[in-house]
Amino acid sequence: MIKTAEMMTGMGVQNPIEPVDYKTINLPVMLLLGDRDKMVTLDETAGVYKALLNACMAILPNTGHPVEQVDSETIALLVRKFIKKY
Repeated sequence: MIKTAEMMTGMGVQNPIEPVDYKTINLPVMLLLGDRDKMVTLDETAGVYKALLNACMAILPNTGHPVEQVDSETIALLVRKFIKKY
């Protein structure tokens, strides 16, 4: 947990991924954001979505940031659809 805390703090000071880096990602990417996420904003997520060449994005209802708060059935449905598309 100490290493994770250090990583998160460091990313808050200087994100290691610059906006220009997203243009180099050629793989399909699915971005998911919880509508109650207090760590990542809709604007941040939408900015990354727009910068990626091949991405889809979904907002998860009644969902915060921690993965344990995500409804597993909703995630499973979205992942299956994403895999099927690509």
